[in-house]
Amino acid sequence: MTFKVENHFQFTNLNRFKITWELLKNGLVHSKGDLSRLDLGAHESQKITLPCKIEDDKINDVHVNIEFRLKHDHSWAKKNHLVAWEQFEIYQNFQVRPQAQTKLPSDITIEESSHSYIFAHQRWNAQFDKTNCKLVRYTYKHQDLISSPLKLNFWRAPTDNDIGFKIYEKLGMWKHWSDSSKCHSIDVMRQKDGSIDITTLESDAEHQNLEIRHTYHLHPSGMIKLDLDIHTLKSNLPDFPKISLETRVPKTFSRVKWYGRGPMETYIDRKRSGTIGVYEFLLKEQIFNYIKPQENGNKTDLRWLELKNSNDQGLKILANELFQANVWPYQSSDLESAQHPHELPERKHNTLSINFKQMGLGGIDSWGAMPLEKYRIPAKNYHFEVYLQAISN
Repeated sequence: MTFKVENHFQFTNLNRFKITWELLKNGLVHSKGDLSRLDLGAHESQKITLPCKIEDDKINDVHVNIEFRLKHDHSWAKKNHLVAWEQFEIYQNFQVRPQAQTKLPSDITIEESSHSYIFAHQRWNAQFDKTNCKLVRYTYKHQDLISSPLKLNFWRAPTDNDIGFKIYEKLGMWKHWSDSSKCHSIDVMRQKDGSIDITTLESDAEHQNLEIRHTYHLHPSGMIKLDLDIHTLKSNLPDFPKISLETRVPKTFSRVKWYGRGPMETYIDRKRSGTIGVYEFLLKEQIFNYIKPQENGNKTDLRWLELKNSNDQGLKILANELFQANVWPYQSSDLESAQHPHELPERKHNTLSINFKQMGLGGIDSWGAMPLEKYRIPAKNYHFEVYLQAISN
């Protein structure tokens, strides 16, 4: 694998730096090495070959990281200070694979009442509310994985820049969409392989701007595949600030692990500083307390995200396309109502927001400019899919 190095320094030779490389497969270090013998003067260039061979990999996600660090102490920084780095995407291959079912019977039982469906298997159950078309509970081995309705959401807690461009006036119609939606139908169909499909149809009852179809595929393993279809019924609707699914998860899910950009928060227009990798933090460590509470802690280019308790039990979110997510120890509405971080309540649950899309943060100015058009979310038809899977030890 060959790379071209260009030295843009005016007087400095690159032999002053410790140069290292890492080959990552699926976010984890597969091999690594040292290139510190590189002798490259100012304004010179040279091709370097890493001592690793990558065939045409159609299975793994493959990246290469190259770093330049100081070999010695300097007046302006200490030894090992990171001076420059870059990450190269070699192959992008990630695919959701349902768990094997060789040891489990395939029958899923269905219990129907006037207000709900409960689908149950040997180890899991899922409950749907007929009145609001929502998945309201999902458990595995008696452990709640979600504990409130999984709601479609188009709003985010406004940032300082959002307030600057008057988000409430321009995009505010989306704030209460999920609270005003109306359930039209919920249909259940058992498939030949033993799985169950639940299809729901809803719209905003008052204005008829959108029609939403959720199709849940319940696999005997307990994995849930959700297909989401958004259909706009009118033209000239304002942009969506966000397209997400939001729910509550147990407070005991205090650890967050993800494969995507990190370790800091990233957004669609603020992500080049984050490298693709596998990261794990306590939930409270991966939020950011801005002086005025607002949207924070987003993660971009996710392949998967896990929420776990101290016994390594929890919930995993996967997708066949890159997605985003937030996890907070409070509710998104708390971020909007609080004026200072100490006013954020300590809820008895955590909040998970699975973000298919989120508008950029902008920053051209803070008194009127929206994010660049390429970082906005036009109101049009969309299709997304995501998988929910239990983590069990």
